[in-house]
Amino acid sequence: MSSAFAASIPRTGNSAAEILKQIHHVNDDGSYVFGFEASDGSFRIENRAVDGQVTGRYGYIDSNGELQTLGTLFSLIGNTADTVLTII
Repeated sequence: MSSAFAASIPRTGNSAAEILKQIHHVNDDGSYVFGFEASDGSFRIENRAVDGQVTGRYGYIDSNGELQTLGTLFSLIGNTADTVLTII
């Protein structure tokens, strides 16, 4: 991984997780995908469709060593700033 893309995520305590993998791609139509996987087991992936619907998942390793994941769905209603958040 080049140093231009290297990053770290703050954690509790004095250590930081290293980004192991990442993706970032924006299409001409405004849709995109981005995400990362970190050395502490955390991750995030997000996709935006042409119609503005955004979906994604993120996760982390909890204090019991279990992977916890959460999915999200965001939808814009018309051209307003109203946003609907659905946890999936």
